[in-house]
Amino acid sequence: MNELPNPPRFDGDPNSPKAAKFLKHWWKVFTDFLEMCEHVATAQDQGAPNRLQVLVEYVSAEVYEIIDDCTTYDEAISRLKRAYIKSPNSSFARHGLATRKQKPEECLRTFMQALLVLSKDCNFRDLTAEEYKNELVRDTFIGGLSSHDIRHRLLENNELSLDRAFDIANS
Repeated sequence: MNELPNPPRFDGDPNSPKAAKFLKHWWKVFTDFLEMCEHVATAQDQGAPNRLQVLVEYVSAEVYEIIDDCTTYDEAISRLKRAYIKSPNSSFARHGLATRKQKPEECLRTFMQALLVLSKDCNFRDLTAEEYKNELVRDTFIGGLSSHDIRHRLLENNELSLDRAFDIANS
């Protein structure tokens, strides 16, 4: 297994705004590495490596504290995901997407890529025409408010219907 490129040691801070981004990338690199290790072990008629032991070798001491009492690989991965990947606030994400403007020095390709990245947390799903209309009116309502305080209060809600948005703003 020494011929395989080793993944970097994961040393992310779960409180960082980019924690989910770093964990997702590291986990993809790590799982690719783990699959290669298992493939090599199978080809050499060796037993598959213990996934939990391999995981522990590729996390820092600080990250290990999060998973130190886990007894299975799946339990450890689940705990890392809970610590690093927070549920996105779709109302806030949609507002960010709707209000994102092209920066003066930004080319069209970079601007489009930024919009696509922002759209990932928007929780889009299949809608009826009526549901789509209500969501679009809600998003425009929030974006068009003159009061920053009311907009901020509305954007704190993860799931927000048009009627609920109006009730909160009106109160």
